[in-house]
Amino acid sequence: MGSRRCLLTGYGWLEGLRITGTLETPGTNKKVGKVMAELKRSVEGRQDEALVDANGIATGAGVPYGFLYNVIDSHYIENIIQRKGAAWHPQAPRQLIVIPVDFGLEIL
Repeated sequence: MGSRRCLLTGYGWLEGLRITGTLETPGTNKKVGKVMAELKRSVEGRQDEALVDANGIATGAGVPYGFLYNVIDSHYIENIIQRKGAAWHPQAPRQLIVIPVDFGLEIL
């Protein structure tokens, strides 16, 4: 219990990035870009949504699982980039990600 860790909601994580000035830095943008590219690869050539393993996406993107978790949980792609994002599968949150076929497209 002597740890100085805390658990943030997705919104709290975004606010933390805003407060620290790291919300849209080149480093954050690069990691989010890697996540988006890996998610996009999962729906290439599909006519329907994809269901993918979160650990596999994190590994493929070369980012820590915690970073991927926060990107999905905070809806970073929708809220910050204004693009169609992915979401946790309701029956397997933190394990499976649902990627819509229109992932990454501009939100109208």
